Amino acid sequence: MAIVSEAFAREYWADPREALGKRFKTATYQPWQEIVGVAGDIRTRGVTEAAPPTVYLPFVMEGLWGRGPYVQRELRYVVRTSRPQATSLLGEARQAVWSVNRSLPLARAQTLDGIFARSVARTTFTLTMLVIAALMAVILGVVGVYGVVSYVVSRRTREMAIRVAMGASRERMGAMIVHQTGTLAGVAVVAGAGIAVALARLLEAILFGVAPVDPAT
Repeated sequence: MAIVSEAFAREYWADPREALGKRFKTATYQPWQEIVGVAGDIRTRGVTEAAPPTVYLPFVMEGLWGRGPYVQRELRYVVRTSRPQATSLLGEARQAVWSVNRSLPLARAQTLDGIFARSVARTTFTLTMLVIAALMAVILGVVGVYGVVSYVVSRRTREMAIRVAMGASRERMGAMIVHQTGTLAGVAVVAGAGIAVALARLLEAILFGVAPVDPAT
């Protein structure tokens, strides 16, 4: 008997429900395995990579790899807890195991948060660098906008003085400057948004659970 993942079932039968009752084997000398269940996909290689097709076999197998009875002797347990600090369970887990057999070792105990953090460490570093670059771009943009507005106003100071002398209000002068600089800013925003959407596709490899051009994100 065997249980397969959804990715495995879709790869060979398109619909996971069609996999139930089917048989497969990975070598001519191996026994046939009948699929008795389909399990959800697990991203064993990190959240940034798709879940691989997976087959789950019993701990005790007859004829696996052309041998007689085969027993899987390495066990991994997952302990679920509602405690805020899961690391405090490690000592209790050791005591529970040793209460059955003092000679059994407990190795590579780790939390799910730690596994997840390691799997996205490179992505986190890359995104942190991108955030720093984006902040620098915002600062340069603010300085640039201020410089452009200041330059436009300085070039039209004499004109505005004449307009004020002829009866134009300060509000009218302010609206004139905002309209001129706002038009330039609007053109820049439209062009920048288009370029950003085009370049966002390059980030697809380091994203998980979100589209490169997701509006809210």
